[in-house]
Amino acid sequence: MFNMEAVRKAARKKRKEVLDMLNCKKLIALSMSAALALSLCACSKTAPVSPAPSAQETQNVENIGSENVQIPNPWADCDTAADAAALAGFDFTVPEELFDGASNKTIQAAQGEMIQVIYSDANGNEIGRVRKGAGSEDVSGDCNDYAENETADVGGVSVQLRGTDGKVFVMTWTSGNFAYSVTTTNGMARDAALGMVSALK
Repeated sequence: MFNMEAVRKAARKKRKEVLDMLNCKKLIALSMSAALALSLCACSKTAPVSPAPSAQETQNVENIGSENVQIPNPWADCDTAADAAALAGFDFTVPEELFDGASNKTIQAAQGEMIQVIYSDANGNEIGRVRKGAGSEDVSGDCNDYAENETADVGGVSVQLRGTDGKVFVMTWTSGNFAYSVTTTNGMARDAALGMVSALK
């Protein structure tokens, strides 16, 4: 004969174990759901929006940026050739009239480095410029490629001519410890260009 009390006791114990296991699974599922919800909330948060910069702050940034990219102008205007020579540390002799159509002459010097004379017309449009600089590097400042390139001998001086369509736009040479250049806006005839070499000292 079965002991009904023992059977009931065993059934209650088994049911309790099953309930405990279900409660444990529910607790784990609930914990995982909470963790997932928290992580979703954390991921969905956006970074705080910074206020737009004020006009003054924008101006300050622009000023800083412009200060970083500005290159100081090395050229100083000179009233006379003597002033330019004092600044550069050497003389530069140029004719009063060198380019056709030029009525104005501006003398500038870069301290210890170079002298340039810019010839312009009555409206201030540049016609040409001549330079003399310490050393033997090309001082023309013209990096353009020209279709015509030639080397000519002028009184024992090797002169490089660059131009297009038979016109000379850039002429460079060295003499002693100095480099010279002649550049023109509209080009000039070869013979006229070569005639300038002996005029610039």
